[in-house]
Amino acid sequence: MAIGSLTINEERSEIVDFSVPFVETGISVMVSRSNGTVSPSAFLEPYSPAVWVMMFVMCLTVVAVTVFIFEYFSPVGYNRSLAAGK
Repeated sequence: MAIGSLTINEERSEIVDFSVPFVETGISVMVSRSNGTVSPSAFLEPYSPAVWVMMFVMCLTVVAVTVFIFEYFSPVGYNRSLAAGK
């Protein structure tokens, strides 16, 4: 992938597929040609399964701590209604 001031000519078009310009600015994106189909799970390939599990655990932890903090400082949360005798 490349971004830069490239002119689209026939020689370059034989090697790479250029994006279709909708505004003429002189900037194009150059990517290699696809040789086949991409699997639906291709987005999982950059990381190993252990990294995906750790990211999931960290997201859960961040959400749990955030909810706890909001509940702790909320005037109606974190058992304050039980302390008032309700």
